[in-house]
Amino acid sequence: MNLIKRIHPSAAVFLGILLAFALPFGHVVESCGSSAVDPTGVDLLIGDVQPVVPAGSPVTQEDREFAEEVESEAGPFAWIVAVVAFTGLLLAVFLRGAGWGLCSTGCLVAALALGVALDAVDYHHGYLLVLGLSAGAVAVRLFLAVARVIRRGARRPNALGPPASAAPSEGA
Repeated sequence: MNLIKRIHPSAAVFLGILLAFALPFGHVVESCGSSAVDPTGVDLLIGDVQPVVPAGSPVTQEDREFAEEVESEAGPFAWIVAVVAFTGLLLAVFLRGAGWGLCSTGCLVAALALGVALDAVDYHHGYLLVLGLSAGAVAVRLFLAVARVIRRGARRPNALGPPASAAPSEGA
């Protein structure tokens, strides 16, 4: 029970990002429209992107080459997202979330780069979930940082002089 109290809430975000890799990331079509792939995050991680072909049609060499091209361009960014999210999860569980803002920012930047590398015609739930969770975590971290600055400023006395209620009265 004590371990559960020590786990930082950001663990849910990083776990969600990692679980989103099981979902489809997008529909990627070759520029001429002859080949297409629908990779999941896991496909990108393990390098097993399969071409999408109509039922009964054979898989051509061009289809395989396009699938390999998508793997080689988007795979490294998928790995960066997964490693940073796993690091954030470990930090949330074992170090009470130390560095969770940095990890969520890293996930967001890598997810944006992954989206550019995929160059999908249509982004699916997995990618949108990774992007949304990362962006949400960054927004929460920024909000908490601004709130902390505002609280500190409200507690500090004015640098130009003492607060009005602490000034001695001249009539006494």
